[in-house]
Amino acid sequence: MVTTSDVYERVMIALDGMPLSIYHAKKTTSVYLHSSDIGTLSIRDHMPKKSALPRLKYNIIIGYRGKREYHYKGRTCYFYGEHEISTVLDDLRKSCDTYRRRS
Repeated sequence: MVTTSDVYERVMIALDGMPLSIYHAKKTTSVYLHSSDIGTLSIRDHMPKKSALPRLKYNIIIGYRGKREYHYKGRTCYFYGEHEISTVLDDLRKSCDTYRRRS
């Protein structure tokens, strides 16, 4: 079975060199990666609370099967399963490129 630590390690290898702030939750196995270029990527084994969604743009959820894009309070959040890491990384790179072009 895949764990949040396994996914975190794979993502960190792929994002090597990108400046990130990393936060490991104290009460859950969730990990949050934040960059001013892309926003926040959460890696977790449960769905986030609705109140947290506006802050969490990208979400990798262990065992997730469902809608990719979710709109909440005027913001778009993206959800991926643990087997879609390459898709998440592609979307992050596109977002980062778009952010840099606007700056």
